[in-house]
Amino acid sequence: MGGLVVAPDGRGGARASLFLPGPRDFGGAQYPHQDPRLVGAAWNRMIRRLSPGPASEAATGVSDTYALDDFAARLPELVAGSDTVFFAADDQELYAPPGLDAPLTVRRQLRASVRALLPGHALADATPAIERLREYRAALISSVVTGKIDVRKQDKELL
Repeated sequence: MGGLVVAPDGRGGARASLFLPGPRDFGGAQYPHQDPRLVGAAWNRMIRRLSPGPASEAATGVSDTYALDDFAARLPELVAGSDTVFFAADDQELYAPPGLDAPLTVRRQLRASVRALLPGHALADATPAIERLREYRAALISSVVTGKIDVRKQDKELL
C-alpha cells in the first residue's frame, strides 16, 4: 500500500509525491511485524518492490518519493496551497451483525484521518475524473492495438 499526492506546485504546475512502504514494511502480512527475525526472514524479501529512493523515482517518473510513515507529517505541507483535497470514493459496505455499525473500509478510515489532519480543507470525490482517465486510456490502448494509432515503441511502454 502506498499513496500518491498531486498538488499545485505554486508556479502554475503540479507536484507529485509518492509515499511508499519501506523494503520490509508489510512483507509478511497486511500489517508490519515488530519481530526483527520475522521482518528479516528470507520469505519477506520482496521482489521488485517499490520503496522510497532513486529506483522508485526512475520506475515511476515521480521525483519525490517518501516513506509511508512520513505521510501524516508531510501532507499538510504538500496541500497547503489547496482548498480542496480529492479522494477516490469508496461505496463498499463491510458486514456487521445486525444492530452494530458497519466497520470502515481502509479508504473511509484514511479519509476520516485526513479530514482530521487537514481542518479547513474540503474533501471531494475524484472518482469521476479517475473513471474518465481509465476510459480514455482503454480507448487509447484499443486504438493502438487495432492499428488506428501508430505509436513508437517507447511510447507503447507508457500504455
